[in-house]
This record gives sequence, C-alpha cells and structure tokens, in this order.
Amino acid sequence: VVPGDVVINELLFNPRTGSKDYIEVYNQSDKVLDISDWFFANRDTAGALSDVEALPQDIYLFPGQYLAFSEDVFDVDTQYPDPERPGRILLSDLPTMDDKEGDIVLYREAFPEAVILDEVYYHSDFHNPLLVDLNGVALERLSPTLSSNLDENWASAAGSAGFGTPAAPNSQQLFEGDSPDADFLNFGPGRLSPDGDGFEDFLPITYLEEPGDYSLSIRIFSSSGRLVKVLANNLSVGNEAFFKWDGDVLDGTRAPLGLYIVWAERFNSSGNVERLKKSIALAGLLD
Repeated sequence: VVPGDVVINELLFNPRTGSKDYIEVYNQSDKVLDISDWFFANRDTAGALSDVEALPQDIYLFPGQYLAFSEDVFDVDTQYPDPERPGRILLSDLPTMDDKEGDIVLYREAFPEAVILDEVYYHSDFHNPLLVDLNGVALERLSPTLSSNLDENWASAAGSAGFGTPAAPNSQQLFEGDSPDADFLNFGPGRLSPDGDGFEDFLPITYLEEPGDYSLSIRIFSSSGRLVKVLANNLSVGNEAFFKWDGDVLDGTRAPLGLYIVWAERFNSSGNVERLKKSIALAGLLD
C-alpha cells in the first residue's frame, strides 16, 4: 500500500449526546489491502504523531470498499441505519476527536519511519453554513482524488441520508465527467438546491488549467447586481483549484431563491486578463 491507495473519506467528530465518533476509509486502488499494520493518530503541537490507536487485525480492504471504525458499532449502526450498507463498521479505539477542529492521520507502520497513507485536518467550519445543529452531522469527502486538506473537498452529509453514511458511498460527491462550461471554470450542473437531500446541495466550481502564474477572483451577485458572496479574491492558483457555494450570503444567512451571476476573473504577471460570467439558479432551501 502506498499513499493515495486509501483515503479518509468521512468523519463524525461531533456525535449526538451519548453517541460515538467514527472514521471511514475508502480503497480507491485496485489492490486488496491488509490493514493489520495500520494506525490512526493525531498530531501534537510539535507535529509528532500522538494518541495512536491500532486498527483491527486480520482485516482486508478490497478495491472500492468502505470501512468505518468506531468505539461503538451498535450505536453507529443504529444512529445511521442502512439495510443495504455495502461496507463494514468495525470496532476500534480511535484517537481523540475534538468537536470543533483537529487532525486525523492514517499511517502504516514501517521501518525506518511510518508511511503516512492519508491525513486530514478538519474543522466545523467545513460544514454547510446553513445548518443550525451540527450534532451528529458527519463530514463527507466530495472527491477521493482531490486533496484531503482542501477545505472545499468536504461537505455536510445530507439530511436525507440521516446526516451520515458510514461504510457506504457518501451522500455528497463530485462525479468526474461534468462537462466544461466556460474557458477556465467548470460549474458542474450550473444550479444548486441546498435542501439537504444530497442532490445538488451546493454549486461546485472547478478550475483546471495549465500552470500559468494566475491569480483568481470569484464573486457571486444577485440578478440585480448586489454582491452576495466572495469565493476567491486574487487567490494564487496552480493548475487545479476547487470552490463551492452552499447558498449562503456574506453575513452567513441564506440567499433568496432565484437567479444569480457568478463573475470570475483571472490574471497573471504577464498582464493576461480573462473574465467570465455564468448564470446559475438557486432552488429550494432547508426549512
């Protein structure tokens, strides 16, 4: 197993009162992986691995399989029922997971030093800003191929999925193959309906270009021209970046239903400037 074969795919770090955390991993490789020498850990203030917990022995993670780990399997299975759950929830001690922010390291024991398979810094701010109660809401990874530590690669599990999908495909996902929309940005379906049903709950905006020393700005305006959200402001980008709009406005409240304009500009040190506008629709919201 090498870094990139397996990813941390879902985290529940703020469970409901009396319930337990869980961590889910996903095998995106074509290999059968023996997890017997794998560990979860935190990092201390000096950056060293701490609060190390071993994963169960004699367990194999098959290609495309999900495994979730918790200190109370029955509780997680009850809180997030799925009669057709394709993966397994396994009993395992876990590192301490702060309810607000922290990091989780998945590593393999090796000589002369551990091999970091994946590492995630999480924060409650990664959740949908329109959610009032975050207790029991898992963070789901949108894409296993995007960086683990890209804030925008994480989203709140859909309410229609019970706010968590341990050992099962995530309710919030980015699917490859969305057709490009504009010169340097891809807007996915070009609409969003953040009603918690797991379908188009956010607007994905992907930047995929050849490297070119570019800075990028993305702003969202109402149909009347009022600025409602800033997603990027002269942000230095390489050849790939990802952003998402959850349907919130500058003060954190919900945007009214209707049409909006995404305005974007990029420029580089050579003086090249490109701009684009895209109309998007905001449909039904959470009550």
